[in-house]
Amino acid sequence: MSEVAKVSNRPAAAVALRLRGATYQDICDTLGYETPGIAQREVEKTLAALAPPEDADMLRSVMDARLEKLLLSCWRMATDPSSNDHLGYVRTALAIMERSARLR
Repeated sequence: MSEVAKVSNRPAAAVALRLRGATYQDICDTLGYETPGIAQREVEKTLAALAPPEDADMLRSVMDARLEKLLLSCWRMATDPSSNDHLGYVRTALAIMERSARLR
């Protein structure tokens, strides 16, 4: 069992893992949640309790700006069919757009 899994406060451990870049599946496997969806709800519930709604809105705006910057960085290649890795850039652009839509 990892050090994080030994933490008695499982929701806090889940948030810590998520902040370090763990996927919800990673959190599920490490901390013993039944499904990644349950791990996600636990992380979201814990974060919501820590921050007032205004902070969440500000964080959403910051994340949206970051995603926009990422999208702009790959947009030219995604819209140029003659580019060597055109379809890879298209997939990346679509993933960024999907993530941005989920923030709203």
